[in-house]
Amino acid sequence: MLTEIPIKELPTKNIKEVESTCKASRIPFLKTEDLSEVSDIISANCYLEVIVYILYFMNIEGYPINIRLPETIKLENLSSLPFICNVNRIFSYQRAIVDDNSIVTKIQVKDLRPQTIKFVEELVNLNRIDPIFKMLFKSQQSDLHIHSSNNVRAYIINKETKNLENELISNIQKYLLWECINNNGIYGIPISGLSIYDFENKCFQDFIRFFGETYVVGSGEPWKSTHLIISKPEENSLTPLLESKLTFSLV
Repeated sequence: MLTEIPIKELPTKNIKEVESTCKASRIPFLKTEDLSEVSDIISANCYLEVIVYILYFMNIEGYPINIRLPETIKLENLSSLPFICNVNRIFSYQRAIVDDNSIVTKIQVKDLRPQTIKFVEELVNLNRIDPIFKMLFKSQQSDLHIHSSNNVRAYIINKETKNLENELISNIQKYLLWECINNNGIYGIPISGLSIYDFENKCFQDFIRFFGETYVVGSGEPWKSTHLIISKPEENSLTPLLESKLTFSLV
């Protein structure tokens, strides 16, 4: 099911010129009190919920995730939005990514607050979290950097042909697809420690069925993964499936 490809054949992202001028900035006037009720915030917002689970199971210190805002907003107005206050309750690190005109394009978050971790641990103990999170991030390593370019191998995963009509799509699948669509048709995420066998099992095949093309990169003997890359989502055919996309409100 996996076909090895040269590293140079992996899809690459075309970064827009405007993004190269953006910088990270602290959110002004952001209050840190009232750090409670994270369970209500996470349960009510499946976009944030997926990000929380990814960071929890990935367990890589200092790894950030970007939240793309659904509308443009000035930096000085950001802290007044309930969504940003909720983000502050969940993550101890949050930065606004702004352009030269102080327009916020994204929010960068990392480091779950203790009360967030406690809430997720309770869900884990109750088996109430999609097991795909644990499968993808089951054996993360502290250092994801590949030191020897000669040892890196990449694979494209050959999918089983399936009719996706009336198929259910999970929140993490929606999240990855929307990130891919909004990032010029390519999105990658660290998934350390998985073997070739892990990508050939039925559970993983079911997981990638909505993705256009799926690649894994890794190194070592025996080979272990470091990153998952998805690209070329079939946006038109996915529209009916994504009608209940992961949205969030700024008001």
